[in-house]
Amino acid sequence: MKIILLGDVHGNLPALEAVLEDGRRRGGDIVLNTGDYVGQGPFPDETVSLLSSVESVAVAGNFDRNVLRAKQGKTGEKAELHLWTRGRLSRENRKNLKNLPRTQRSLLAGKRFLLTPGAPEDTVQAAARKITHYGKYGYLGFANGVIQVKGNWDITRSPLVFDFGSGRK
Repeated sequence: MKIILLGDVHGNLPALEAVLEDGRRRGGDIVLNTGDYVGQGPFPDETVSLLSSVESVAVAGNFDRNVLRAKQGKTGEKAELHLWTRGRLSRENRKNLKNLPRTQRSLLAGKRFLLTPGAPEDTVQAAARKITHYGKYGYLGFANGVIQVKGNWDITRSPLVFDFGSGRK
């Protein structure tokens, strides 16, 4: 099984479409998504729809949660961006984001995974391997028999496709 690791899409639909196509071309079977479906990009609703339609294991990122909590009356650039993004999400896609867990444990290809949008648990931090990925980074760690995937898989670059059967990228 080949797994496509991605995250930090931030509403960038054209980049997401290109990354998913590239991941499939490389033989990716399933997406592990470390969150932040929405953000600064102009296509939040379309992005959530597409990500909700692919086979994936996913978590909500901090931006996703902030958008769902956005309220009128708050001031500042971030508050305005959260409200703008929330206003462009359909009711169905707000529900899709709301239903995403903050962390996710899964069994894929006989391997146990812990998926988080932020830093791995303290026990993993020391064991986690920082992976340079097209100028960005993410973490793959292994502790207590669990592969731990931490976000920052920048969607504007190609995905990291990892074959967990062979241990090769």
